[in-house]
Amino acid sequence: MYGLIHNALRSMVVQEHGEPLWQLILESMEIEADVFLSMRQYDDSTTLSLIAASAQATNMEVDAFLGSFGYYWLTVFAPKDYGPLLNLTGDDPFEFLRNLNSLHERISTSFLEFRPPVFSVKYISDECIELQYNSTRKGLTSFVEGILRGLPIMFNVTMVVELMERSAVQQGEQSLFRIMKVGAQRGRS
Repeated sequence: MYGLIHNALRSMVVQEHGEPLWQLILESMEIEADVFLSMRQYDDSTTLSLIAASAQATNMEVDAFLGSFGYYWLTVFAPKDYGPLLNLTGDDPFEFLRNLNSLHERISTSFLEFRPPVFSVKYISDECIELQYNSTRKGLTSFVEGILRGLPIMFNVTMVVELMERSAVQQGEQSLFRIMKVGAQRGRS
């Protein structure tokens, strides 16, 4: 994964728990300097170890931490660096989700060997969709769930997000979510 993820993780830990805790996390991993270059690719094991160490340091289970991180990513970190791209991705949560693959395609021009997840949307009704998440990486469903839980903030709507199925597949992970809008849509905040 890219250093951008590490920088977002640092931002969340520092904002919520302070710089000293982040430094303790780095020390526990024997990382001498906090030098994660946003555009540089790091081994997935480094990223997952950093997430696990951060979860442990904040007294959270890894899945709960990943959910919080996904929520933070969408509601705090990504709008700063990718606000215009996010705004072009859709005017409501379902349109946004339908266009996630296109968003990743636009981002891929900046990153070498970019391996984004693939999403597919199935409409159940105007107010309900099923979102299939497929990734070559394992263990990030909770991060995606956190992102989905951030959509109501981004679009100023009330939604229910339900993880229907989560399974490891030969080359990664596959999950199915049901997402329902509740009440009238109020528009992007």
